[in-house]
Amino acid sequence: MKTIKKVWDEIFDFFCGDYIVFFGCAITIILVILVNNVFTFAHSAAGYILVLGIVVSFVLSILREKKKSEK
Repeated sequence: MKTIKKVWDEIFDFFCGDYIVFFGCAITIILVILVNNVFTFAHSAAGYILVLGIVVSFVLSILREKKKSEK
């Protein structure tokens, strides 16, 4: 079972990189789509949401890596 998890992690890391960045960007894109399709009055906010979501994802990933390297 450990081998399967290790293989999965390697494949995911090869295609997607980091879990925090991957899921952060995915959630951000879903929010942008919702803003554009559901909340039509907030179209101008979609760009800000996209940039903010991706930046937050990268910052969280960097902070996690920093914490791992300090151990």
